[in-house]
Amino acid sequence: MQALLESVASALNTDPDLAGLAIAWLALTVWGTSVMVLAYCSRLRERAAMDHPPRHPLFPDFGGRKEARSKT
Repeated sequence: MQALLESVASALNTDPDLAGLAIAWLALTVWGTSVMVLAYCSRLRERAAMDHPPRHPLFPDFGGRKEARSKT
């Protein structure tokens, strides 16, 4: 593993085009991940504001806890 990392570091140090592509790929990956996280959080807030949100496997169901709290 150490040899592989040294090989990659050497390639990035000697080839500026490859280094630029690696930086662009990393920037796009970080940007895309942050967009997905922000969109998911926004959708969670939107669903929390709904009275009866439709069931979906990617979003937890918090409706049952609200009803249980209001009955006690």
